[in-house]
Amino acid sequence: MNLFFDAGLAFYEFDELKKESLNFHEPIFSTGVSLRVNLFGYLVLEPYFALPLTAPESERTWRFGLNFIPGW
Repeated sequence: MNLFFDAGLAFYEFDELKKESLNFHEPIFSTGVSLRVNLFGYLVLEPYFALPLTAPESERTWRFGLNFIPGW
């Protein structure tokens, strides 16, 4: 089981990555808990619950997700 805190810069469209417009938005923060399960060395499943800390108050709810990660 993992507790995490994550921070980063995000963009919505690849057009925002042009050299003349490297003006990123404010950082985005989230926190949560996850669990990594290794399936026979071939696949790692990682279910998580995350809380977006910088989302507007009305959208700040716990969210569930599932990552599929290769085991090598």
